[in-house]
Amino acid sequence: WLQMLSDVMNLPLRTLTPNDGAPLGGAMLASVGTGVYDNVSDVFAAWTNDSSVVSPDVSKRQSYDDAYARYRSLYPALRGIFSA
Repeated sequence: WLQMLSDVMNLPLRTLTPNDGAPLGGAMLASVGTGVYDNVSDVFAAWTNDSSVVSPDVSKRQSYDDAYARYRSLYPALRGIFSA
């Protein structure tokens, strides 16, 4: 999934550890709010690490660009349907 997202957006993506999501974010904000850290950037740097980096597969770029061009060409053809 991450590889596909990286290919479509043509950007490298990285996963972080820990990956606890909302609870970790809440704890980070609480640490800033209570003065343990000065700002969110500081606590983020202190509490997270890169787990892995996924780079775009350049061999797929042309296929995605072609598909996106077809997708964009559909709007003028379907514009009247959208207003209905």
